[in-house]
Amino acid sequence: MKRLRLPSPAVALAFLALFAAFTGGAVAAGKITGKQIKDGSITGKDIKNNSLTGTDIKGQVKGDTGARGATGARGATGPAGSTGPVTYRSANKPVPPGGGTASVACPDRLVPTGGGAISLVPDVVVDWGRPAAILAGHEVPDSWEVRAFNPGNQDALITVTVICVAAAGVVTPDSPL
Repeated sequence: MKRLRLPSPAVALAFLALFAAFTGGAVAAGKITGKQIKDGSITGKDIKNNSLTGTDIKGQVKGDTGARGATGARGATGPAGSTGPVTYRSANKPVPPGGGTASVACPDRLVPTGGGAISLVPDVVVDWGRPAAILAGHEVPDSWEVRAFNPGNQDALITVTVICVAAAGVVTPDSPL
């Protein structure tokens, strides 16, 4: 009768490595879960730094709100506001087929603070409105400009409105630059 030989040390080591590789998942599956931890038993020392985010924590993270502090000192008075009445200007402007821009200017020495437009034709759509500088070389707005889309094959009218006020310290067309 033939006797079985013992495996060589290299084969035995290979089997041991293979066994360790296959049982690694079983060891990981045997880790402790949250259901096995007694409530209130984990402290800050038990948690690795920077391992939790706000979404990992259930409930309120911060403490209660403290008492309101004393009122601070009153701030400095701000600069003076508008120096005159509000002026509105409106005008009907043509929009060519395909669309284009139209604008209404403020009176001299006044600046636009807002504006708008409305179409007088059902299919014409006003895309946007903004302050604009009509006079070349001036960066201070002096009018309100709008962009409108006209799907028709002839000019369509829109009403453009600008809201103007006097503003102290603003460069105007008559001011030296």
